Amino acid sequence: MVRHLALALAALGGALLAAILVATPGDVDAAPGTRLADMIERVDPGVVHVTTILDGERQAQSRDDAVGAGWVFGSEGWIVTSRHTLRGAKSVRVSLAGRGTLDARVVGQDDVTDVAVLKVEATGLVPLAAGDPARLRKGDPVYAAGSP
Repeated sequence: MVRHLALALAALGGALLAAILVATPGDVDAAPGTRLADMIERVDPGVVHVTTILDGERQAQSRDDAVGAGWVFGSEGWIVTSRHTLRGAKSVRVSLAGRGTLDARVVGQDDVTDVAVLKVEATGLVPLAAGDPARLRKGDPVYAAGSP
């Protein structure tokens, strides 16, 4: 399962990452006129902050030191992030809203598409719904959630 998930995500690459993180108001079950704050509140539990541990206790402190964002792909602890976020990491931690910080295990990665799959030991996570780029037209508003 892990290998197939990692390969599927790698095969889709950046297009998958963009498709998931791009949302229109309809993609998050929002009625016309829904406030941006309401949409953010809805997707926030599915956005994670990724921090790499470079050596022992030294944590990365900036984006250049591999701090980035990810999103919950599956409620059983599957998380997708960018591969470059993990470069040089000895270990990885993710912070989830309301769950604190958890150790993560890298289960798949692809340098060409810059996609990585992490696994945390947690259940009941809130996966983000995939946006549908085919529903978009020029001029439609889109929103991307991330951390930092």
